[in-house]
Amino acid sequence: MMRCKNFVLEPQLQFVYQHLRFNKTHDVDGFNIEMRNPDYWMMRIGGRLIKELAVIKEAHVVSFYGKLHFVRDFSDKQRVHLGDTFLLGAFGSFLEAGFGVYAQLSPKVTFHSDLIYQHKFTKAGFLGTRFSGGLSYHF
Repeated sequence: MMRCKNFVLEPQLQFVYQHLRFNKTHDVDGFNIEMRNPDYWMMRIGGRLIKELAVIKEAHVVSFYGKLHFVRDFSDKQRVHLGDTFLLGAFGSFLEAGFGVYAQLSPKVTFHSDLIYQHKFTKAGFLGTRFSGGLSYHF
């Protein structure tokens, strides 16, 4: 982390590996379904620029942040067998940009929220906006 006045730059690098296990099954029409065991490798590089507001009261902190990440998918093409063999969609490479808020409302309660736009660079992948948020209570 790098600090400059009331701003914090938080660089991020993440590698993700996901291995899914599916048993052979069949659908309601009796078609055999075989997903095999798909693997996914992804890398995310980027960071967040955080602006902390003044502490309102003891243990109450509010901060806003912007984030920018480049995500690269390293997975091979995956296939599924549903009576015939079909190629599964890929994540592709994409850019995420967004902003959010984090607020510690009390020593035990925090709130967080993100609004993120995702732009794909390849034919594969997803394009759009997503919102997430949550309220946490710490015992």
